[in-house]
Amino acid sequence: MSIYTVLDEATNKKIKFEWNESSPPTDKDYVEIFAAARKGGPQKPTNTTTMQTRPTSSGKYTPPSTGATGTFQNIGRGYPAVEAAANLVTSFYGIPVSGLAGLLALPTGADNANKVVNAVQKATVYQPQTERGKELAGAAAYPIEKLNEAGGAAGDWVNKKTGSPAAAAITHATIAGAPAIIQGGRMILRPSPAQASATMGKKINVAIDKGVEKAIRPSVVKMEMYGQMEKYRADARTTVTEIIKNKDNLKLVNEFGDKVEGLPKTLKQFSQAIEETKRTIFEEYDALAKESDKYRPNRNMYDANGKSQYPLKPGERPILKSGEHPVIEQPAIKVDLSKIGNELAPVLKSKVLRDLSPETVEYASARLNTLKERGSYTAVETQEAIKILNQSLEAVYKDPTPATKGRALVDSMVANHLRKQLDTTIEGITGAKYQALKRKYGSLRRIEKDVTKRAIVDARKNNKGLLDYSDIYTGYHIIEGMLKGDPVKVTAGIGARLTKTYYKMMNEPNRIVKNMFGDVEGLMDQKAVMDYIRNQGE
Repeated sequence: MSIYTVLDEATNKKIKFEWNESSPPTDKDYVEIFAAARKGGPQKPTNTTTMQTRPTSSGKYTPPSTGATGTFQNIGRGYPAVEAAANLVTSFYGIPVSGLAGLLALPTGADNANKVVNAVQKATVYQPQTERGKELAGAAAYPIEKLNEAGGAAGDWVNKKTGSPAAAAITHATIAGAPAIIQGGRMILRPSPAQASATMGKKINVAIDKGVEKAIRPSVVKMEMYGQMEKYRADARTTVTEIIKNKDNLKLVNEFGDKVEGLPKTLKQFSQAIEETKRTIFEEYDALAKESDKYRPNRNMYDANGKSQYPLKPGERPILKSGEHPVIEQPAIKVDLSKIGNELAPVLKSKVLRDLSPETVEYASARLNTLKERGSYTAVETQEAIKILNQSLEAVYKDPTPATKGRALVDSMVANHLRKQLDTTIEGITGAKYQALKRKYGSLRRIEKDVTKRAIVDARKNNKGLLDYSDIYTGYHIIEGMLKGDPVKVTAGIGARLTKTYYKMMNEPNRIVKNMFGDVEGLMDQKAVMDYIRNQGE
């Protein structure tokens, strides 16, 4: 039997009691003892479950820890091995939870969010009290600490890339909890960054394949053979991922002509995004050509009198810097405009147009003279010209008049010619340095045809399509059921109509395009984080 004298901080009174058990009183025992003492009864255990204080080796009392973490703390005091286990287990959930808490605190500011993260980690991750416990916990938790550090580094990287503290917080919390989760009392290992990256890559491909096949509906001819199908899917994957990478440079408009930011949300914007991304590729072409096609002449360009003695080829120009040998810069990729006359010849020679629409012939002649005088466009300029011509055509289609129809005919012929010349020029470029850009351009061009066709079909569709003929069936059943008081027929009619509406919504191409780009962008962000972590470990 032992006699204990303890201080109840709630009443500031000392309590003396006898203890007959072989082991010291537990926290629950002290709760019951203090409750009995405050009621003036004998110091015997009661059913009270609320504990206010706890004794320490010094005879004073401090508030105990509560919850799962508190249980680990109370069990672990004085037991180094248990302390280490408590630290390890609480770290598995404490660090990810702290990241989530920081994320929720972001609206109050990044600094406050960081404070919240630290506070939650202190509250949820048990810190050993004994020296031996600290040593054991340090060794056991080393991998978790390293992951937490990696999560912080990755979060900083994501913040710099995206400018989003929220994305950084998600990244930090996700990586910190990556090695394992506690589920059903078992530790389940998660895949390595390399495995996770590969999984993300597969998910990206699946999301693009499904989105394109449902929204664009490529022709059966392109999908009937395995080789053709795989090539088409590869082109579609390249197109979608390149558009997402080019997100900041996209200049999209909605059906009202207003500028919209972000990724495509409709078939029409999908087509616009391909056009804008092709422009970015052309800019890369031009930059690469200018960078790589510079050379030094084998003799001085100017004689003693300052007269040029080095013949420059068309489009070349000298780059002169004081005190340095001159450098010749060759022109960027050029699209020949001299052959535009062959495209417009039928219009210029047409007797009917000369008699009935002379303004069309005059307009074609003016276009021809302007372009022939220009001589050539760069790839970027050609793409810009095609874009302007397409915009003018769209305006004509919305409000056609006899005068504008002729101009639309000429502009469509010019746009088609420029597009053909651009394709021919790009495909004819040789050199290893251009191969990657050629592949991207080829993928964009092949998918662009189907996207544009599908966008035109979607724009022309009436409010009543083929599927809407089910209204005849469902409407009849609803009316008949109501007139005859037959609830079965009314329910059947309403059900059929709801099914039709749901089917239309799920297969609406614009909705599919929007969801596809949103899903793929999220997966690409996750893959980028996994790739970053993998590279850090190499």
